[in-house]
Amino acid sequence: MTTVRRGVRRVVDDAGPGFTLASLASAVAVLWYAGYAAPAVRARYVHLVLGLLWTGGNLVFGVVVGPVLSSLDDRRAGAFYARAAPRFAVLFSAMLVVVIAVGVPLSVRMRLFDHPRPWVALVGFAAGTGILLAFARRFDAWGDRRLQAAFGVVAVASAGAFAATASEFGPLSTSMLLTLAVGTLITVVGLGAILANDVRATFEARAARPDYARVAALGRRNALLARVQILLQLFIVISVL
Repeated sequence: MTTVRRGVRRVVDDAGPGFTLASLASAVAVLWYAGYAAPAVRARYVHLVLGLLWTGGNLVFGVVVGPVLSSLDDRRAGAFYARAAPRFAVLFSAMLVVVIAVGVPLSVRMRLFDHPRPWVALVGFAAGTGILLAFARRFDAWGDRRLQAAFGVVAVASAGAFAATASEFGPLSTSMLLTLAVGTLITVVGLGAILANDVRATFEARAARPDYARVAALGRRNALLARVQILLQLFIVISVL
């Protein structure tokens, strides 16, 4: 997926190396602290705070940035989103990865659901393939061998993890099953659809003759997806209360 790889490099360049490095370093530090150094109570606090920050970011994007983009003509909306998309891609993706990477092990540590290991394998397969499908669709890369290889890696790794823990498999409560399903959808939308659209917007903005109408359309689409993310996150919060 040469176009995707070049697009990612452009996202990093346009977001700013300093901003990107700071975002990734912060994500790694939080993951280390919440995953290894902190007790479960503090890790849960970190997860909740990051979840609120991520949800708040989606709220601002969905109900503030989105309407502004809709009120501007395509040229101005596209020019604005061309500057904003790289930073949105880096920041929102880093935050979502940390929220998930902290939350899943934390739920296992706190024994919030039974039979966690086989279910985590299934969720990993669904989320991984969903993200790859989102990128394949948005970049029309169905025939790309590297994408197909990535599908194979996800499938083999997930199947192996499930096979190794199949003896532990068992039913979940309805609320936990819905939580896992919604969490998987949040992951696919955030790290698949929204991120792919940001990469496409950045790539288009760096073209010799940028199509700002297309960039604006991608920004407005992501604002709509951000509103969907908010609703999905509220569902999870309500389900665990």
